[in-house]
Amino acid sequence: MDIYTFKSDLPYGANTYVIASEGEYAIIDPAASPQKILSALKISFEDFRYIILTHAHFDHTLFIDEWQAGTKLPVTVSEGDAPMLRDSYLNCYEIFFGIKRIYSKEIVTVADKDILMLGNAALKIHTVPGHTKGSILVEADNALFSGDTVFAGRSYGRCDLPTGNFEELKKSIARIHLFPCDMTVYPGHGEKTKISEVIVF
Repeated sequence: MDIYTFKSDLPYGANTYVIASEGEYAIIDPAASPQKILSALKISFEDFRYIILTHAHFDHTLFIDEWQAGTKLPVTVSEGDAPMLRDSYLNCYEIFFGIKRIYSKEIVTVADKDILMLGNAALKIHTVPGHTKGSILVEADNALFSGDTVFAGRSYGRCDLPTGNFEELKKSIARIHLFPCDMTVYPGHGEKTKISEVIVF
């Protein structure tokens, strides 16, 4: 399994990850444009099997429409965050910019312990409410894609936006510490880290 990291095309600092296994690709948090990624990896829309959201805030979904239109894939999102895609207040476009922008195309929802197969890699879903009601982790081999739940530098995601909850976040971070301490964490912003370096409450 290979992992590729791309920074957002716009100044919000979100990370987009592409996972590859046996010639099949998944994109996690489409904050980078298709043009950037397809050109860099020399692949096409047809190589993708999943568009996955760790959560549905606007900075992680900037190019969601372009990716969906190109791949013709539904967007994979948790049951808890699915309503955010249809609501410009919940996805924070309205809060930060005063505009109404939603995603209106097909979605597929996932729940805790669901597994998505990509080539010979199993992508396991873990629900971690706190940053948003439906934030998830995506576990793949020795990698954990954490969205905005935790970051490098023993930092964690804000909980003061719609559906955020600090008490739930603390419980979710405790769950993260059940993973092997040497597992690599790929957060929604900033640099990668290790489970052993994740904040403890």
